[in-house]
Amino acid sequence: MVLLVYFYSYSSISQTTTDWDYANPSDATQTTGTCPSGTVPAHISSNWGGSDTPAIAFGGCHDIFAISFAINQALSYAGANISIDAVEYTWKWINGCYNITKSDGSFEFCSSNIDDRLDDNFKPTGEYADQFDTLIVTVQVKDSNGNVIQEKIYDYDTWYHWAEANSHSTSEVNEDGTIWQLEQDSITLFDHSNMSGTIYGLDQLSTFHVQVEGKDGGYWDGYFGPVIKDGGARFTYRPNPCLNNALYDASCPGYAEAYALQLYNQQCQTNPLFDSLCPGYETAYFNQQCSLDPLYNQGCTGYAVAYFNQQCSIDPLYNSECDGYATAYLNQQCEISSLYSTECTGYETAFLLQQCTIDVLYSPECIGYDEAYLTLQCSLNTLYDTNCPGYEFAYFNNQCSINPQYAIDCPGYIEPKEEIDSPIEALEAPTIIALATPVVIMPIEPVIAILPEVEVEIIEIPEPIQEEIEINIIDEIETEIEIELELETKEEEVATVSKEVEETEDQNIESVSEDEAEESKDTVSEVSDEVDKEESKEVQESDNSDDVEVGGGTDTESSDKATGDAKDNNNGSKKLNKKEKIKKILANKLKSLAEDMGQAASLEQQKQIQQQVLALINYNPDFKKYGTTLPGGYYPDTDFYKTKQLADSKRGLRMGLANQILHNKMVDMQWQ
Repeated sequence: MVLLVYFYSYSSISQTTTDWDYANPSDATQTTGTCPSGTVPAHISSNWGGSDTPAIAFGGCHDIFAISFAINQALSYAGANISIDAVEYTWKWINGCYNITKSDGSFEFCSSNIDDRLDDNFKPTGEYADQFDTLIVTVQVKDSNGNVIQEKIYDYDTWYHWAEANSHSTSEVNEDGTIWQLEQDSITLFDHSNMSGTIYGLDQLSTFHVQVEGKDGGYWDGYFGPVIKDGGARFTYRPNPCLNNALYDASCPGYAEAYALQLYNQQCQTNPLFDSLCPGYETAYFNQQCSLDPLYNQGCTGYAVAYFNQQCSIDPLYNSECDGYATAYLNQQCEISSLYSTECTGYETAFLLQQCTIDVLYSPECIGYDEAYLTLQCSLNTLYDTNCPGYEFAYFNNQCSINPQYAIDCPGYIEPKEEIDSPIEALEAPTIIALATPVVIMPIEPVIAILPEVEVEIIEIPEPIQEEIEINIIDEIETEIEIELELETKEEEVATVSKEVEETEDQNIESVSEDEAEESKDTVSEVSDEVDKEESKEVQESDNSDDVEVGGGTDTESSDKATGDAKDNNNGSKKLNKKEKIKKILANKLKSLAEDMGQAASLEQQKQIQQQVLALINYNPDFKKYGTTLPGGYYPDTDFYKTKQLADSKRGLRMGLANQILHNKMVDMQWQ
């Protein structure tokens, strides 16, 4: 490339720009890469597309054209005392013949079906994008050491139609029907309007370098590859302002030294603090720092007050006289422990957490309260909740302790002898406990121990322990019976009382017997005569047995029929047989245990007494008579007990009105 530079008078400080000088491609250095088979290197065409200037047309080889020019030689006529402001350059190019060879060997020329090979930005895309032509231009400005100080690269990877106008082009020219894209740009070294860039003298620059590389991506020769022509350049320069004023710009040689000296002289006069070597600098600096901050030095006026305020602002806990000390101290203690004061944020939560940690049963809000409460209650009473461990076992044992006939697996369960089919629901035989004053226990009502109003926990009694307690209690009862038999002759007072009771009963029975038939007809009209006879027969059979049974007939009649029953003594008193004595002793034991339980000092003692009570309640030698077998093993729930007023027991009347009244009193005592 040949550059023609026209210079103006050096004395003018204004900017000067040379005319355009266009390069001759023949002056460039060409470097040819590996050429695929059937292709040729780039070549210079004198009239490509009808152009009247030479152009470089690239073929299937990857070729490079490069030109380097010595700037100092090109501008030597301007003199040595100039600075270069900018380099402008231009060229024209075509890269619009995007021809391809398909995988099946067929061809598509230039713009044929071009939309299939371009994206929305007119760049190659798809399977054949690699066959798009390559055209890259690089321009560089180098300093005297050969270092690149400015560089620009132009990669023309965008398609422009070479024979039609392109709407997406920003600058193109039409020369005899050939559409050339026009490139005009510049590299600015220093802009004096805004004082940006670097000032370069002529001796600080070496060359302006232009390099063009390209190839036909489809490996087609001739007119199908990229083309470039009309490359030119021009320089803008002016007299070097740094020579007369090193302070013109920071890029001027000696600028720093000149600027420092100027500032030093000016600032020392106006302000001694400008430099430490200025006269009065130390005094001025001390006063300045103290005025800015009394804490600068302890010699500053107000240092003590400022120091106190500083420490208080950093930490109100520095001194109890600091503003906000009380609040800060409270906050500090609250951060250490939210339990420090009720004013602490989160005190309630922390207190609850603390108490819950000590005892999870402190509050229902404690985590795990429900589980712990259930565990506690279950430990006190296994029957507290159905979720208690061992509930089913304890419930079973408890039911068995109340009634051994609750289930066939209950200890003491007695297999019923026979099943009685009767249109009338069988009544459980009453149980009589022989006391000093006879007490009648009504039908269907179990033996009830009268206990003081104390909270008794029902505990699970393992079968072996319960049986052992029952055996011990029975042994004690047997011993007492032997003693009672020996002292039987001495119980005249008891016999006398018994005789009086019998006489009273005889009177009551006579009055009851007269009205009984009529009353039975009114209250139980639906019961047949055959059933009445069956009931009378059962009562008589019961009276003839060794057990004590309350049924039809008078005591006198039972005494006459029973063999082995106790005979009246000389005083008219009825002797108690062995089973009656057991009943009497059981009643006395239950009463004694109830008193002991009310005076028990601990829950454990209550449990032990309760075990004895359960053993005594379970002990019933006549219980086998009342057992029965349920056919089928399972009865569904049904409402067969109708709500009605039950008449007074006539059997109870037969035993004597006095005993009936005493029984009612015992029942009432349970609810007091």
